[in-house]
Amino acid sequence: MKENLETSTVLAIKIDRMVTKIFFFDIVDEKYHLIASSEARTTSEPPFNDVREGVSHAIDRIQQITGRHFYDDEGSLITPMQSDGSGVDHLVITFGFFSKISIVSVGLLESISLESLNKLLATTQLAHLDQIGMNDSRKLEEIIALFTNKLPDMVVIAGGVNEGAARSIMRQVDMLLFCIKLVPRDKRPYLIFSGNSDFEPQIRESVGDITNFQLTQNLRPSINHENLMPAYNMISQVQAEILGHKIGGFSQLSMHCVLSPLPFSHTTQIMTRFLSLLSKNKEKNVLYIDFGKEVISLSAGNEGNSTFLAEDYSLNYKLNTLLPNLNIGEVIKKSHLPVTEEEVKNFLWDLSIHPNTIPTTENHLAIEKAVTEILIQNLYRKMLTKWPDFPLTIQQVIVSGEIFQNHFGYGESLQTILDSFMPDGIVTLYLDQHGILPVLGAIAAINRYLPIHIMDSSVIALLAKVIPIKSNAKPGSEIAVVITEFEDGNRIETKIEQGMIYRLHVPAGQMVNLYIEPKTKIDIDPATKNFNKGFPLQGGLCGVVIDARGRPLMLPKDFQKRKEIQKIWGLQLSD
Repeated sequence: MKENLETSTVLAIKIDRMVTKIFFFDIVDEKYHLIASSEARTTSEPPFNDVREGVSHAIDRIQQITGRHFYDDEGSLITPMQSDGSGVDHLVITFGFFSKISIVSVGLLESISLESLNKLLATTQLAHLDQIGMNDSRKLEEIIALFTNKLPDMVVIAGGVNEGAARSIMRQVDMLLFCIKLVPRDKRPYLIFSGNSDFEPQIRESVGDITNFQLTQNLRPSINHENLMPAYNMISQVQAEILGHKIGGFSQLSMHCVLSPLPFSHTTQIMTRFLSLLSKNKEKNVLYIDFGKEVISLSAGNEGNSTFLAEDYSLNYKLNTLLPNLNIGEVIKKSHLPVTEEEVKNFLWDLSIHPNTIPTTENHLAIEKAVTEILIQNLYRKMLTKWPDFPLTIQQVIVSGEIFQNHFGYGESLQTILDSFMPDGIVTLYLDQHGILPVLGAIAAINRYLPIHIMDSSVIALLAKVIPIKSNAKPGSEIAVVITEFEDGNRIETKIEQGMIYRLHVPAGQMVNLYIEPKTKIDIDPATKNFNKGFPLQGGLCGVVIDARGRPLMLPKDFQKRKEIQKIWGLQLSD
């Protein structure tokens, strides 16, 4: 069966509140290729109240592009592919709908089971309503009110190391069941137990037919050991089941899938873990930035480990909730054009009322670029705070989002990402122009070859390899000479000055050798320890970039000087 799965056509659906995207993959010349993609507005809200309408519109476009037929005469999706070429072998779905599903966490000790449970939930896209611990000081009436008023969709219980005591856990389970029975049957939460599995018979007997129940492996089997993935997988599976009840047409689509649909938070982590293990040389740390229309998310992978963090707002969704906490002075400072406080406020207020507004002036675009940088920077800092053990050095960054595809040029996209987290070492920046990475994560579970083939293609484009050069020299002084040697033997010398950034015009896909001749004491990523002997690099959409602006990035305090240097940096990277 596995052999068949890995040589089959795949139709992938990526669905969120606003946009539904469809991707069709097939084998050409013994490799998987993205044959066609399309998108339509999601139809989960009135007047349709059924996501199948939007999916159908997007698939119709795929049919027009490819000449294939995916529906039968009755309007049902054809699976598997037929001898006449109609239909598709496998359907996969990945979904957003951030905060659409709510959860309450329950554990014994805050420093053990609840700590592990909350760590797990922080990497999901669920709305975490509350937590209940063994030492919770609230009255029973308050706990009851939590369930009867907020109506959580899911409750996950952890606690009790393997072969541990049972009394405390069973007391909590009994208390929860008492509260849940006071909720109307059709609104009762799904119960997941991820504690000491020795108590499975007692818990199953207690739950009975009160509510839906699943048991998974203990997420904290011992004091010093965590086992989060079984619970994480179960939560993702239950999410899809609950979404099928909340959103019209979702469960009917899911029936055609090989595996249960997976949330974006799950599929992006699959890919960042996968890419960190797949990385050549020492490029083990991968960061995926998805600046979506309604959610901004980061997913990071390191040698098989991963994390995920998201904010349930964006420039096109819930911007009004963000504005009170946005530092307007910081927007003005980061904008490469001189903009006023009133101009910034008016543009953002108008955008919060009309989310699909497109910047019509250079100043508006500069404001949008500055806000984008700030939002990514804030989320990245939050990620480092939540996961202090995660490596600070990122070697690969993949960025996605309509704003990078349609609003910014390649150079503007590169600078926005670069300035949002200021890498200390060499970093390779990629542009996911289709927002395809979550889809590849969903497919990876059934087809190990397809994601590799697509990552090796031009679907995810190389923006640039960026080499930071640090020095304590005065701004404007020469610190190095970079020599770019092309395949035909031609050489170009570029003088590097402290405080500047340079775009070396290496055509996309072309290999060059780079030599760096220091003119003073400089600090470069150890990966380039033989920089005076030359090292091979591939050009991207922005060639190769040398960043000598220093770390951290220090902008002039004087307004005019600050705008002048920001303008120069922008021109250096412009398309």
